[in-house]
Amino acid sequence: MKRTGISQARTAPAGAGGAFRPQLTSLIDVMVILLVFLLKNFSVDGQLITPDPKISLPQSTTDAELHPALNIHIRPDMILVEQEPVMSIEKTGAEEELLLADLYDELRDRREEGLLIHADRTIPFEIIKKVMHTSSKAGVEHFSILVEQVE
Repeated sequence: MKRTGISQARTAPAGAGGAFRPQLTSLIDVMVILLVFLLKNFSVDGQLITPDPKISLPQSTTDAELHPALNIHIRPDMILVEQEPVMSIEKTGAEEELLLADLYDELRDRREEGLLIHADRTIPFEIIKKVMHTSSKAGVEHFSILVEQVE
C-alpha cells in the first residue's frame, strides 16, 4: 500500500527532509467555528454613553437595554440638557410646583420620545420627580435612569 501526503511527513524518520503539508480542511473548519463564535457574540445594539464625571451614579442589577434618547444630567449643582446648562439645583428645590419652567421651555420644542436621566446618587427624589413631571408635560413618553451596573 502506498502512503501519500501528511502521513509520509509524520512517519518519516528525523532528519529525512520530508516536507510538512498541513491539512487545509481542518484549518478551515477551525476558522469557520471561530468566525461563527465571534459573529454570534458580537453586539451592535446599545448606545455608547459616557457618564458625566461630576455625577456619581446609583447602582443597580438590571439587564435592560438602553435606547437612543435625550440626555438630561442632574448634577449636585445644575441640570443640563445634552450638556447645555438649563437651571441650577437651588432654583429647582426652591420651586413649589412640580413643573420646572426653564426645563419645560428647553424640552417643549424637542419632542423627544425618550429621556435618559443621568442623576447623581445624592440628588433627592423630589428633584428627579420634578424633572420627570416637567418632561412628561413637554411631551416625553418614556423615561430611563442611567445606573452603574453591579454584577
